[in-house]
Amino acid sequence: MYKLLIVSNEYLSKTSSNGRTLLNLLSGYQPECLGQFFLHGIQDNDAVSRCFQVSDRDALNAFLFRKKKTTLTSQTKQLKAKKIPHTCRNMVLRNIIWLSYRWWDKRFDNFINDFSPDVVLFQAGDSPFMFSIAYRISKRWNIPLVMYNSESYVLKKKIYYSANPRSLWHFALMRSLRHWYKKVMSICSFCIYSMEDLEKAYQKVFPHPGRSKTLYIASSIENAKAIDSCSPELFTVAYCGNLGVGRSDCLLEFAQTLYKVDKTAKLIICGKFPTEEMRQKICQIPVVDYRGFVSYEEVQNIINASSAVLHCEKTDRLTDLRYAFSTKIADSLACGKPFIVYASREYPFVQYLENYKAAHIAGDLKELEEILVRCVSDREFLCYPVNNALDLVKKNHNIQKNAEEFKRIIEQVVLHKKIY
Repeated sequence: MYKLLIVSNEYLSKTSSNGRTLLNLLSGYQPECLGQFFLHGIQDNDAVSRCFQVSDRDALNAFLFRKKKTTLTSQTKQLKAKKIPHTCRNMVLRNIIWLSYRWWDKRFDNFINDFSPDVVLFQAGDSPFMFSIAYRISKRWNIPLVMYNSESYVLKKKIYYSANPRSLWHFALMRSLRHWYKKVMSICSFCIYSMEDLEKAYQKVFPHPGRSKTLYIASSIENAKAIDSCSPELFTVAYCGNLGVGRSDCLLEFAQTLYKVDKTAKLIICGKFPTEEMRQKICQIPVVDYRGFVSYEEVQNIINASSAVLHCEKTDRLTDLRYAFSTKIADSLACGKPFIVYASREYPFVQYLENYKAAHIAGDLKELEEILVRCVSDREFLCYPVNNALDLVKKNHNIQKNAEEFKRIIEQVVLHKKIY
């Protein structure tokens, strides 16, 4: 088994979506074959044998030639870190600090030399400097680079929904991101994408025929079975996940519609609302049962006790989230419960689910009401997508199957380097 040096924002962990995605993809790898350079997170497991963490604060201190006052654990760093607004201006300034490379010292060189990786596995995101770090490691140590990409930042005209595309900060950020993306693509041995539509979009703009494959996000839920009765008797829908990016507005509409259809029903919501105003507005609807932020284990318990699970996306976020395919979608397919999706059919993931008849799709409020009426009154109708969803999980979202395909890709990449 070849040794992989992972370059990513977050530590491999089940507690974050990005960390869980890579953790599932690397299922079966021995810890001694995995090393990681990361910025955020807590080393809460033994999945990786060797780690090297540099936080934003560490990079800033190095940039300003500040000495460390004390040695802090990763957990203490997280607790003391101040949250900086995610704006284009701050991202550009952050990028300048990291690209100074004043944080890169002999300790990091020794870390890579001691681990002696065969491949750099880079998880792409919205930070140009992360592309630069992956590129620099690959070039300096002459090892192949494999990129895992589940985001479309480089393809967007506006990198974030709230960004001003006419500002100089936005221009500077996008220019740096595209520059380093092209640099990485010039040496990248293989690209792995999270969905076929995303792969096609990148192949169209940055052609790399024969050097890419789609591995859909896998679910860590194993051996789930369809529940024929779709219990409990009380119609209960669970939404556990991100409440930002416009999803709170969708949940408000869903809750209002559910209350209109069945006043005894329940909508369990887990997560953190973007504003207190939105929390109060949604929680005043009688069917809503807000649980706040809960653990991943508790999420599973809530889903097991529900009649159906829900995912939603706001239509006006289509440009920003067109190629989004969250871990929540994979888990919703695998949990053995009926999956209800309230989102425009223009989203590729909605088309994907509808193509396999793996979920109840409501593209607008009128259709949502019609579907909820049938789901509440007809349990056979409610449950019909479940077996299709479980079949789809076996085909595209199975951890073992995807991990084996990933290993084959790594083997081919290393073999190709040895030959040439």
